[in-house]
Amino acid sequence: MKNIMLFLMLIIISCHKYNPDTVDPPDPPKQKDTLQVVWYSYVRDNSDTVSRFCLKPVFFNNFVITSSFNIPGPEKEQFHCFNKKTGEREWIWQDYFDRGFGSRINFRDHIRYIDPSGSFLLAEAYSFYNIDLNTGKTINSLNFYPYIDALQGGTLDVTYYKDGFLASYGFNDIPNTDSSILYQIDKNNMDIREILKIKNSGEYYPFIQNTYLHVRPNNDTFLIGSFGWLKIKHSEEKYDLFCYNLTKKEFVWKKDSFSKQLNNNLYLQDGKLYCVAYNDFYSIEIETGDIIWKGGPSFTDEGFFLDPLTIAEGKIFAKTTLGHMFCVDQNTGSVIWSNKKHEESGAASLGQNSKIEYYKGKIYFSDNTMRILDASNGSLLHKYNSPKSVPQYPENYIEGITIDPESELMYFTDGYHLICAKIPK
Repeated sequence: MKNIMLFLMLIIISCHKYNPDTVDPPDPPKQKDTLQVVWYSYVRDNSDTVSRFCLKPVFFNNFVITSSFNIPGPEKEQFHCFNKKTGEREWIWQDYFDRGFGSRINFRDHIRYIDPSGSFLLAEAYSFYNIDLNTGKTINSLNFYPYIDALQGGTLDVTYYKDGFLASYGFNDIPNTDSSILYQIDKNNMDIREILKIKNSGEYYPFIQNTYLHVRPNNDTFLIGSFGWLKIKHSEEKYDLFCYNLTKKEFVWKKDSFSKQLNNNLYLQDGKLYCVAYNDFYSIEIETGDIIWKGGPSFTDEGFFLDPLTIAEGKIFAKTTLGHMFCVDQNTGSVIWSNKKHEESGAASLGQNSKIEYYKGKIYFSDNTMRILDASNGSLLHKYNSPKSVPQYPENYIEGITIDPESELMYFTDGYHLICAKIPK
């Protein structure tokens, strides 16, 4: 019987003819997902000079502006303007006050603002500058250093209003500063006006921060911001939100129930204030101070939110200090989706350069590697390293990403180059 079965099997095998049409075709070669570079330029005028930090690119007409400086070195930060279409350099600005050796320059604390009228507002350490965007020349400037002795030291926090700066100085690491003062500085003549002063409360020392102007329909102007309080003896911190009527010189409301650190960025939109205290998201009615909702992720050990918020299409996009990405409903505070996969959402990236960019249903950000996620569900679509390299300094880390909706091109830096690339499909 066994012999019969073996014989039949041999017949079947011998009768089978090889048909090449039935063979599965080989898998097509996988196309590598790469950025299509339109142009790139060395950020510094000398390509051999190391540059480890750059401003998130900003636009003005046909210009794109960024900056450069070497983190370990003492050099001053340079601001560079390029032609948005060609990458040709238009001007360089580095017209700082010269305070000599040992002067305080906090590069990472530099704050910049593009005014639609055509000026570039810059605050650094104890100086304020108004720069002409067309020429790169200083229009006017203010050396705030002479005021510091009267204030007994302190730390600068700056935001901007239509015509200039809102600058507060107050306690941070100088224990004898007993008050925090908020100044309004006119960009046109650099006139200084004190508009708010907060004194210490018992053992707590104040610091005004995150201040924004809101003009009401009746033309009253609200000043909205926060106080930070520090109890030196026990290193305890607490935070207040406030709304102050600059027209009537009185507080409209204050919220003093924040024991957690407030994010350095407040977001005002359609009569509402959006903010984050550690990992609690809030929507607050500007007129009354009433909390509309409190929401966000419920966790205690997965980091907290320091990066700026991005709000688009009814959603709040934010990333934690551990790199986890969250999308929160702007109307309810509920979490729509989260992405906690390290290979997809990335690592921590703190500061303005890490602000998430939203464009046509996708979000763009970098933790030194560019990542593009689907804004509807948080899934990873693309991940890129820098398309350029500098052999002598191989650490090319992509920084802040800015998208030009007119040309549908994206601009970013990697510490050495300003790069213009096509938006991936």
